[in-house]
Amino acid sequence: MTAVVRLAAYTGARPVPNIGRESQLALNAEYLLDDPPLAIEALAADAGTPVTSSSALSASELARLLRYEVQVGKVVHYAITPTGTVTAASTSHPTLQGRGLLQWGRGWRVSLLEASTP
Repeated sequence: MTAVVRLAAYTGARPVPNIGRESQLALNAEYLLDDPPLAIEALAADAGTPVTSSSALSASELARLLRYEVQVGKVVHYAITPTGTVTAASTSHPTLQGRGLLQWGRGWRVSLLEASTP
């Protein structure tokens, strides 16, 4: 089996005021990613061999956030490594599923390995 994971590098996110009705108290803000993304990549992770993102995903010095979208119903182990190193994901690494954001930087790489059981 294979888990497709879509990745996109962004410069950051901006707060957008939460505009409610007059009778509604809104103290916080919504955050939107700074579009367009700096780079986009899709990886096909399987349970046998870890796959690693390309250097193009983190080529910009402006990269600060990594958005991930793991294929529905799939779970992957991940390892993020800073500039100059690559650590292969293993079953001892934490997992990702669904969608979310991770800290990201120039020269960073992410390694993915499909979890054998969700």
